[in-house]
Amino acid sequence: MSRPRLLAVASLALAAAVWTAGPGRQGALAEDGPPAAAPRPAGDDVWEYQARVICDWPKLPAFEVDGKAVGGEWAVVAVLGAGEDPAEALAFAARGASAEKQAKAYWVAPDAETQARAVAAQVAGMSGAVAPQVGAALGYTSPAGIRVDIALRPAVLVVSPDGAVVQAHFPGSAWNPDHVAWALRSMLRLEAQARGEFRLPSAIVPKPRPDFQGALACAACHRSEFKDWLMTPHSAALEDLVVIRRDTDDGCIGCHVVGWQQEGGYSDRRAHRPLADVQCESCHQPSRTHAGAGRTTQAQYLATCAPCHTTNFSLFSDFGAAMRFVAHPQRAAAEFVKFDDRTRLIGKLKDQMYREACGKSEYVGSAACTPCHQEVHPQWAGTDHARAFRSLPPAGRTDPECLACHTTGHGHKGGFQSEEATPGRDHVGCESCHGPGKKHVEAQSVAERKATVFSFDEKCPTCVVQRICLSCHEPRKRPCRDDARDTPFELVPMMEKVRHRTK
Repeated sequence: MSRPRLLAVASLALAAAVWTAGPGRQGALAEDGPPAAAPRPAGDDVWEYQARVICDWPKLPAFEVDGKAVGGEWAVVAVLGAGEDPAEALAFAARGASAEKQAKAYWVAPDAETQARAVAAQVAGMSGAVAPQVGAALGYTSPAGIRVDIALRPAVLVVSPDGAVVQAHFPGSAWNPDHVAWALRSMLRLEAQARGEFRLPSAIVPKPRPDFQGALACAACHRSEFKDWLMTPHSAALEDLVVIRRDTDDGCIGCHVVGWQQEGGYSDRRAHRPLADVQCESCHQPSRTHAGAGRTTQAQYLATCAPCHTTNFSLFSDFGAAMRFVAHPQRAAAEFVKFDDRTRLIGKLKDQMYREACGKSEYVGSAACTPCHQEVHPQWAGTDHARAFRSLPPAGRTDPECLACHTTGHGHKGGFQSEEATPGRDHVGCESCHGPGKKHVEAQSVAERKATVFSFDEKCPTCVVQRICLSCHEPRKRPCRDDARDTPFELVPMMEKVRHRTK
């Protein structure tokens, strides 16, 4: 079955039931082996490459075994490392393929010496050949047109009949033969459905395990949901902490990883990269209880989301509003999204979330804030924010693209229209950071007032502050700055310039 057709079937079947930095280094592709400079991927690089494979399905270079070209059927290929004992990778591939009789198992060696070790291992159900180009050519071309090659040794690859690599496994990252079996069974079910067969391969329900598995394990059976998740802010949650230098802060990290301070959960990025970010098991029943767990109820979701999605820590403390952005509504469309689209799509989704959160109230101007917050007004008046509109050249003072970031609420209800029509909004004022204030100033209780603006404290200027600042402070949103690409916005030092201090 062709890849486009299989992907379309996968989207429909699952419906019935989103990076700029890549792994490896630049290097010219060698005909007789991997580039000498290409490192073996580790840590973040491994996880990111595995996610890229699931999204992009790169083509496996052609190779022959016993004079016969490999292809035309599902296969599990063990890519062996030069000078290393091949026993583990061979056993992994053989066990993964043995779960499905329709899949073949092969190994490829980078040289004759490694080939001899593979033959001597005598792993049942395996055959192979020297094919150094296989381990060298599974790189990719970046959006800038730069070729990035990856040293894939050792690795175990799940390969479709048309030669596309649909899963990649590395020691230390989702290194479990069961994942291969799940992926093969899932693909074979989709193919059988596409052919209109009455009897389908049975679905696999993972057995309970004592530890968390991570999203890569879920992707074996839930590929569309995985790709959909990959394009959401949840999939980059830990990076939000890295940006503000809080990725080792015990008070923050629990909301940005899987299973923090739980048995088998995340404890360290180097050791547990597959469990970084807010993943499947953060919201659904963890893999340890997958068997018989059933669907997660709305009440369970609410109990899971509430501890992290508070008014201090999130744009959305409202369950319904937040769920629309993470409930896999676009999983069918996500099937055709490429990995390199990820950063752009996450940014667009964050912008949409921010605009929607702001749209729940109306702008009233900084003057309405001053009576209750007199101590912070002089501090704000001394910042560049207070001079943002005046810093624009005359032409920029009527340019919507400039006004969006140099005034308060431009284009929104109650926001800046002109100096004459909306005085007190011709600057980056209170509501530019804390959100439109009409509901806040009309609130009748302290709790209501806190719930109607973006309120953040000294401890946690994370998701809310980042999204607010980055709505303007991103290179692609600063066309007036010739040096914008060369001067990335650093949140922590910039926050110190505008933070309110009451002492």
